[in-house]
Amino acid sequence: MQDLGQVLAALIPLTIAINWVVNLLKGITNLDKNDIVTRVTAYVGAFVVVTLYAHGDLDVGGSLAYVSQLPWQGLAFASLFIAAGGGTLSDVLKTFNRADTSVAKKLLP
Repeated sequence: MQDLGQVLAALIPLTIAINWVVNLLKGITNLDKNDIVTRVTAYVGAFVVVTLYAHGDLDVGGSLAYVSQLPWQGLAFASLFIAAGGGTLSDVLKTFNRADTSVAKKLLP
């Protein structure tokens, strides 16, 4: 049986990714172009970085060594977690920063 740490290690990233997809769907239904473009750009950027890492010569070893053996579907799934994690981290930082310095410029005017 798995301990609580292993269960949380699997559920937390999955929950963040589901939240990210739900917010993307909200942006689509509300026709929020800035939200859609931001999320799609983050996902495409993450996919490009993960793919370049997987097929590059950068050897970091350890737990990331298996990435080069993933099929494209696995790379796409890993990219979703990376984009979702970055978006969630950005939202958390905005929550705790009371100053207006964290207001990011929109991708679309």
